[in-house]
Amino acid sequence: MKFAEMNISDKARAAMARRQQLCWALKEVMGFSTTGAANDSVQMLAGQPTDAAAGLRIAGIAQEAGKDCIYLGFKTLHANDFCHVGLAFRGEVLIDWRPSLLPFAGDNHAPIVLLDVERGGRFAKGERNMLVFRAGVPSELEPGRRLAMARIRRTAASMSTEMSTSTWIPAGADPAKHLPERSAVSSVRVN
Repeated sequence: MKFAEMNISDKARAAMARRQQLCWALKEVMGFSTTGAANDSVQMLAGQPTDAAAGLRIAGIAQEAGKDCIYLGFKTLHANDFCHVGLAFRGEVLIDWRPSLLPFAGDNHAPIVLLDVERGGRFAKGERNMLVFRAGVPSELEPGRRLAMARIRRTAASMSTEMSTSTWIPAGADPAKHLPERSAVSSVRVN
């Protein structure tokens, strides 16, 4: 269902627009196109904080969309910032759900990466516009996290609140029934 078709309050619509802005901002500052690249390999999603069942649903969306899915979790509908980042990363045989990643910027100009401290590596834009996993995590995390969050917020503030290309997938629904054609989606919200 498209956001424009939903019967929701202006406050809820503004909160959903903020989530979309943050999704698009993260995608942009990671170096990915937000305007529909020919090889758009990353799907942005947002919703409530995840648990194992939500991770399975997001992995299902990654499979249906044919894209890696970066997920921003928000504590409440009206939260201004996300509280965690997850990733459904497509491998050769399976989709790996990484529930706790950290946005990180090495400096003011470097693309933002998603650190996986648990696995000792980072997800970044690689060749052919695809996410890749690379070994190595910086020793100082907090300055890079703060820098990344500031850049994400600044970029989000400059983005449109138009939600015509976003799709809502109700809790428990089959993603295949709600996702438009693969090339037509720029962000998705998981309830």
